[in-house]
Amino acid sequence: SFLSWNANSLPGRCKEENNAKALRAMVQEHSPDIIAIQEVRMTAHGPAGAKKGDGRPRDRSRAGEGQKASDEDLRTVKSLLDTAPFSGYRRFFSLAEWRYAGTALLVKKSLAPP
Repeated sequence: SFLSWNANSLPGRCKEENNAKALRAMVQEHSPDIIAIQEVRMTAHGPAGAKKGDGRPRDRSRAGEGQKASDEDLRTVKSLLDTAPFSGYRRFFSLAEWRYAGTALLVKKSLAPP
């Protein structure tokens, strides 16, 4: 099965315990094979000193590190995704340059990779 969710800020949802609890319960109840999350609103990893709109390449497959807000967002999201039932999923990200948009795809580890 497939679950799609527009988080409108995944770090924000993870910070709110009621939201994290509800998402955890929904995933445990339905046990989807794939979870697609839109509007994760996490910054893509960029080179040291990168600034919004500077044209420097970003690694959109991983969250930014080294900036206070990005580090906090990453810790917040990892605190949810590293626990059951999410720990049973492989994670793939396509993140935006600067905390807008971005998607995450969680695929059950039990599914054979393509």
